[in-house]
Amino acid sequence: MKKEEYTEKADVYSYGIIMWELVVREKPFDEYEVARSAFTSQLEDAIIAGLRPTFPDDTVPEYEHLASDCWKGDPKLRPTFEEICKRLTEAAQLVRRYQADGEGGGNEGAGEEGEEEEEEALASTADSDSASPQGATDEASE
Repeated sequence: MKKEEYTEKADVYSYGIIMWELVVREKPFDEYEVARSAFTSQLEDAIIAGLRPTFPDDTVPEYEHLASDCWKGDPKLRPTFEEICKRLTEAAQLVRRYQADGEGGGNEGAGEEGEEEEEEALASTADSDSASPQGATDEASE
């Protein structure tokens, strides 16, 4: 949006928004009146100024903090995809511990096979290239 040089950090911002979408399953920023404006530039200006979607109160804190780190206003402060994968793995392990302790439901009985598949998926995400055309602008780096 700021028309800065494209870097991987624009993809990190987008990934943070996708993390939010996976939890909330709504269109980002629809919770704000400015998102319904006829002028998209007003929403863009609000995002550049720091507007971010909000997570539900029951979101796993580690997950929410990671997503929030991904969409920091200064792209240099955003994590790398390697760090994102590490933190997602740690958050998944915490959730499994909570579930094993009876504090949550859902994935009991998934066993090691499910854990291995999850870790492989996270690893493949870290290994994939986010090739973008040279000279593209970084619309999400605000």
